[in-house]
Amino acid sequence: LAHLFMVLALASAVQQTSASAFRGKTPVDEPDLFQDIAILDQLEEALGASHRRATEQRIWSLSKSLSSIFRALPKTDRGTVSAATARYAIHRFFHGRHGWQVKGMTAGGQMWSSSSPVSTLGSGSVRDIFEERLGARGFDLHDLAVLVATLEKLIHSEVVERLEATYKTLGKPLDRKLDKHSVLDIIDAYMASWLARYDISQMS
Repeated sequence: LAHLFMVLALASAVQQTSASAFRGKTPVDEPDLFQDIAILDQLEEALGASHRRATEQRIWSLSKSLSSIFRALPKTDRGTVSAATARYAIHRFFHGRHGWQVKGMTAGGQMWSSSSPVSTLGSGSVRDIFEERLGARGFDLHDLAVLVATLEKLIHSEVVERLEATYKTLGKPLDRKLDKHSVLDIIDAYMASWLARYDISQMS
């Protein structure tokens, strides 16, 4: 059923593009569903099928949440946003949704620099995927939603990994209910490791 829906969506996109050409519009005025699917294929190859499923489940809701910010932002001739504008949009979303100050997304001093909004991804294939798209045409609303979903998933995975390492370091079971003192010990150790930026799994 999912494959059938995808085929119908692509067929619709082709028809819309043809109609736009007849009206004198260029294809860049229409959403590029082929590119939307391509970035998900690339991320699945880099991060696995589970990441793709999680991203696809959240794209619609994230696009809806980001749409009001996106509409108000200055656009390129292609209807996309630049690196600095994308950074601002993602910063606004994370600060409003989670109260997060994500490294690499905040303003440098009083100005929003043109540095890439995917710098927080570090190096590697995932960053390259987004950098290539941003450099080629900027980010549209779908790209922003996919990047936000990817960042949220990676941040969540890092938190879970650190929390599990804290349990292991303190010798606490993951599959049993803990008493109040044990829970407080875990919270203290977790926050200390996070604030000091050290790998708690290396502690003996």
